[in-house]
Amino acid sequence: MRNLKNLLLIPLARDARGRFAKGSSGNPSGRPLGIPNPRRRVPDLVARPLSAPALSDLLDRKPHLLRPLAAQLLPVPLAAVDPTEGVPDCARSGASHD
Repeated sequence: MRNLKNLLLIPLARDARGRFAKGSSGNPSGRPLGIPNPRRRVPDLVARPLSAPALSDLLDRKPHLLRPLAAQLLPVPLAAVDPTEGVPDCARSGASHD
């Protein structure tokens, strides 16, 4: 039987003991597209709440997380209310009835 290792043109990623050879990655093609960088993921504060000092330290280290974390903590903003809603058109313009 032929030794197939000699026929391969690319270097093997594993050594003789099955471990990754030096300089070979376990994921040569890298992270798939669409998978966020784990260092930039926003922590889920509902599933795993942080104490106030821990949250403050996190924002000191990663200020870009302020807006997404605030969106988790603050209520959804209410829709803008028109103060003239339901008032007749003539009352809005300030015209008097004579």
